[in-house]
Amino acid sequence: MENRQLAGLVRTLQVVGGALIFGLASFALVTLLIVDWGKLNVELSQLGLIVLIASITSAVLAFILPGVIAKQAATQYASANPKPELNSLLHASGQAVSVRSIIGFALAEGGAFMALLVWMISGNVLGLIGAFLCLAVLILKFPTTGKIEQQMADFREEVKLQQRGR
Repeated sequence: MENRQLAGLVRTLQVVGGALIFGLASFALVTLLIVDWGKLNVELSQLGLIVLIASITSAVLAFILPGVIAKQAATQYASANPKPELNSLLHASGQAVSVRSIIGFALAEGGAFMALLVWMISGNVLGLIGAFLCLAVLILKFPTTGKIEQQMADFREEVKLQQRGR
């Protein structure tokens, strides 16, 4: 992948990631403003525990599942392309990184919005904690050129491993 194409991929993923972070932060700010702080719910209620566990699960899956999916994509690519051209391999690695990033973003964002809704409706602080955990994951997963290059290199290495194993 040319430097220009890599820069375009990184910029696109940064725009997507930034938009998700901005949207989530905006919604979090609104919930912080409309919740009645006098009726703060700090109990370990069933709903609060469920949303906290779901948020933690979502945050963990946002790190694990994209890697699993990228590995499966590399396996499928290696099976379909026993001797790929470099350009084809680079293109496939860029696609895998895009899918990987979007899945990670979606998992973290979904967990955060669920937690914010519980916080907004019930005032349960565990929802707010879960939301900010998922927001932190989104920020940690924000794409940089170095991260994208590493993920693309990992994909290409996985393809090579799969081809050697056949």
